[in-house]
Amino acid sequence: MKKIVIGGSTGTIGTKTLSIIEENNDFKVIGLIANLKREPFQKQIEKFKPKYIVFSEKLLQLPKGTIQLNEDEAEKMFEKCDLFVNGISGLAGLKYTIAALKEKTKIALANKESIVIGAKILKKIRKNFLDYIIPVDSEHSAIFQLLREVDKNDIEKIYLTASGGKIKNREITKNLGPREILDHPNWQMGAIITVDSSTMVNKAYEVIEAHHLFDIPYKKIDILFHPEAVVHGLVKLKDKNILLQLAPTDMLFPIRYALYYPKRKPYNRKNDMSYFSNLTFEPVNFNLYPNFHLFIGALKKSNKKSAALIYGNQKAVELFLHKKIKFNEIYNLNKYVVEHYFDTGLLKLDELENIYRTIDTIIKNYLGGIV
Repeated sequence: MKKIVIGGSTGTIGTKTLSIIEENNDFKVIGLIANLKREPFQKQIEKFKPKYIVFSEKLLQLPKGTIQLNEDEAEKMFEKCDLFVNGISGLAGLKYTIAALKEKTKIALANKESIVIGAKILKKIRKNFLDYIIPVDSEHSAIFQLLREVDKNDIEKIYLTASGGKIKNREITKNLGPREILDHPNWQMGAIITVDSSTMVNKAYEVIEAHHLFDIPYKKIDILFHPEAVVHGLVKLKDKNILLQLAPTDMLFPIRYALYYPKRKPYNRKNDMSYFSNLTFEPVNFNLYPNFHLFIGALKKSNKKSAALIYGNQKAVELFLHKKIKFNEIYNLNKYVVEHYFDTGLLKLDELENIYRTIDTIIKNYLGGIV
């Protein structure tokens, strides 16, 4: 029986992971981590009775034997843990990836920042850190599965897919509001990641992540629009054969794969093959997605500047969602952050708060200039 710790247990990844665990007798939840949604978190604690929990405030009513830790004590959770499912959002997830890696715990990783920002940090902790990571994002799970069957020297290119949402390859000629952007036709996601998908910021993260996860040169990584969203990744080989991975548009599939890896557990869910009958692909017109180029350029240079830009983008998206800036201005604000944040050194985690304060000031200056 695998002993599991789940980070972000009240979010999409966490709740789906717990639904899989609840239906099977193959796992024991020994730790839960959450920051929000106190009432759902309390219910999870009562149902799964973990040994350890981490939450943003002190919880008074805990089952007998459950211990609340603070963030700095989190390594205790991983001492006798077989798998850490990291579904924590944002830069907060990186410190838990580090804590798990120090204990040589396998990590089912859905936190992009752990790789986009933390690859160099993780490599310093364990040179072979990739041996401990099983990607959970649908695109990286797909490539991870396909590359198990492939000699890396035979790869010509890997393709990550994007559905394109409602504004696929569309020039923005009017002011789009949050309601239109958040109405995603395929995936049910949080508001910030849905906006990031529309600006292609999310795909920039995924390209950087794929480069580090699979040790693939950037020139061999590309993106295809695939509106049906059932092909999650493709690998083109040098003999021009193409391998692809298909699965329904449901995060249960990559999560389940990661939980049981390296084995595959039979699944009694029906897959009607007609679900895969209409597959279309088209290239991305990157001229319509200036955020993508901005992020790819910045994220390659410095993990400290990357942390600043990721935080700045999160704030820009929040401003858009609260109708303080227009959709087009997300790029303008991100560009302003890149141009006004100058520290390109190697990131240390205790510097994050200072970086956040600096970016908050930069954003305040930007907003003062457009009022």
